[in-house]
Amino acid sequence: MSRWFSKSVVIRVHLDRLERVSGDVMVRHALVTSANREGLNENAQALGEGLHGALTSGVGGPRSVDFELSTGLLRFEAIAWVEGVSSRDERLSLARARFETVYGGAARDWDVELAEAGYGRGGLAVAVHSDIPQTIAAACTRADLTVDAIRPMCEIGIDALMRRMRTPTAWLVIVEGAHAFVGLVHRGGWMCASTMAIQPDTFLDQLGDVLAREAMLVNVPVADGSVTDAPVLVYPGPDARVTGEAGGAVPAPYARLEAGGLQWALEWVASPPPRRAGLPFLKPSARAAR
Repeated sequence: MSRWFSKSVVIRVHLDRLERVSGDVMVRHALVTSANREGLNENAQALGEGLHGALTSGVGGPRSVDFELSTGLLRFEAIAWVEGVSSRDERLSLARARFETVYGGAARDWDVELAEAGYGRGGLAVAVHSDIPQTIAAACTRADLTVDAIRPMCEIGIDALMRRMRTPTAWLVIVEGAHAFVGLVHRGGWMCASTMAIQPDTFLDQLGDVLAREAMLVNVPVADGSVTDAPVLVYPGPDARVTGEAGGAVPAPYARLEAGGLQWALEWVASPPPRRAGLPFLKPSARAAR
């Protein structure tokens, strides 16, 4: 059997391309659509055609496929723990309501999943336009394959940074091409989370301002220090090319960020963990029928 089909297959869905990965082999497939979140959401046909090509570009029998979605396709929100809300369905409803509050009626067309952090801790919710998982499921059905999982591409970075935390509170930053995820974790729970488009060449120069803005929106008990004292852990994705004004692809560990009179210690976490976190993001509710 070809090495191409002897191992599990991962399809990475970006705004402008697909990447099919099997073992140490990766093949890229361009998507004929505008390279922005709305363009791909509104052009499900282009995504479907691209997926069909990526899924059927070799020979071999049916198998399951993992899908990883680019940060540029996703929205994230921290969902605070609410006493008295005991069931997962109720907490998911809170997450959906949060996205509608922030993004308006458009969020009603999104699929939402919640990674819970345990009793009393804020969870991390992720949303994606429902056309994307539906198109993935339809493409797999057409190719006689099964959707094994649909995950955020930044999941592995979140795991890497949480493993590196040595303080009760830390800022987590995952860089992925022209987009970044920024979140604040306090004692295992999520205090805030967001995604944003970035200019990779100047992102580190802008990051202090981003953290200063986010810090105004959250509050951590005084006993655990201020959010402005929390270290900043940065994980560069596989295609990240982040630099600052001083140049150099990788900043010195524990460098300092400054903005608005505030300072943060920055640590560059370049090594991925040996395995996935297994976070319950976007579980394959849209499992393709065979």
